[in-house]
This record gives sequence, structure tokens and C-alpha cells, in this order.
Amino acid sequence: MHVEAYQAVADALNNVDPPKHVVEFGSRYINGSVRSLFRHASYVGVDVAPGPMVDVVMDAALFVPTVRPACVVCCEVLEHAENAQAIVANAVSILEQGGIVIVTCASTGRAPHSAVDGGPVHEGEHYENVAPETLLAWLEEAGAEGVKVAFDQVRGDAYAVVFKP
Repeated sequence: MHVEAYQAVADALNNVDPPKHVVEFGSRYINGSVRSLFRHASYVGVDVAPGPMVDVVMDAALFVPTVRPACVVCCEVLEHAENAQAIVANAVSILEQGGIVIVTCASTGRAPHSAVDGGPVHEGEHYENVAPETLLAWLEEAGAEGVKVAFDQVRGDAYAVVFKP
């Protein structure tokens, strides 16, 4: 995770009460984590591969928590997932009423990179940047309201903050 993605999550949390239950999609520690921003919350990290900071190994699109989270975080995952739209839909679906979904992803203009190690994309690995308007459409189709998507042209990142009514 790069510093701008971490800061986007930190900034989103400035405007809400600290969540008590958090689920992170794509939690495997590769080059950073937002987990430290949620020190006083119960936290479940979900990833398709085992590794540091992964509590549940499974596809995020299929994950159903035992407790509805007040916050779902999905950082730098969607560009690596063939089922990115389903992951977004599940993030909104599992969220408690009044909760927040925070998404960061590689977008228009960002160089491809591997989900395995952050280097070049490996043979057979999926990679596709997510345009801001695509992310917005996915979130709205999932039933999110008040969606805010920001685009950083310099970094090539999209950032979204969604509240579940």
C-alpha cells in the first residue's frame, strides 16, 4: 500500500465515529496496512491468499461476517480481482446500516503492478485499472448512496467513501 492510499483511509475516518467492527478486503500485508488506524476495533482481514494480517482466506466477494461491520475497507485490491464488481457489491451488502465503505484502487494512468509482490505483473495474474466512473457505477449498483469518488491524476488512483443509509 502506498502512502496516498493510507492517507485516503485516514482522511475518511476523520469524519466518522470510530467503527467498532471492521472488515478489510485484501488484508495481506505486502507493502503496508491500514489496520493500525483501527486499533480499538474488532478487525477481520480477508484475502484470497494466506499471509501476514490475513484472518480469513477466501474470496472477498463471498465473505459473510458473523457480525455486520461498521466499516469495510478495500485498499488496492480491485485492480487485481477479476470479480471486482462482486467484491464492491459484497462490501456494501455486509455493511451495517449507517456504516462506511472505504475503497482505494489503481485507476486511469497507473502502471500495472503485481498483487503478489508489488513488482511487475506475473504470468497469468489478472490486472485491470478501475476508472473512477466504473467504481462509481459499481457502488451505486450495489445500493450505496451519497457515493463520493475522487481521482488523483498524478498518482493514478481512485478513492471512494460510501455510507450505507
